[in-house]
Amino acid sequence: EGYWPPPLSNEDVVLRRRAGRLLESLRRIPQVQSNLKAWENESEEVFAILRRGCLDAVGGGMLEAPIYNNQQIEAAWVFIIEMRRRHPNRRKHIQECVQALGASFNWSMVLHGSGKLHSALRSLPEELCSEILGDCGVPGLLRLVLHKEGPCLEGAAT
Repeated sequence: EGYWPPPLSNEDVVLRRRAGRLLESLRRIPQVQSNLKAWENESEEVFAILRRGCLDAVGGGMLEAPIYNNQQIEAAWVFIIEMRRRHPNRRKHIQECVQALGASFNWSMVLHGSGKLHSALRSLPEELCSEILGDCGVPGLLRLVLHKEGPCLEGAAT
């Protein structure tokens, strides 16, 4: 009799260990997003951990491992968008993150399908939205996001 979800393979266990910083940031992002005081006190630290996690993940297949769920991925994207809005001086660091995440099939699927994420992108000035999507490697998504055309499904990542 099989288990669901299936147990992690040895490779997944190694990936999870290597993904420690990214997983820690994903665990903390909802807390930081939950209220203004938490944002003010912890967003910089959580972003630093997320950025290191993204850099750790480059080229290792870590972002494709079945150790993140769509809600965590969606929350991370929304967090990154909000960091870009509030901290223009973080552009280069945010660019590093979105390039790494945008290159991942799993992470880019959430970017394409999440109505919540598209709404967060629409709330940015168009040039910031264009910058982020360009850095993700999906500049063509800009038209879809801004004009709500095509398969933009509300809550697709939930």
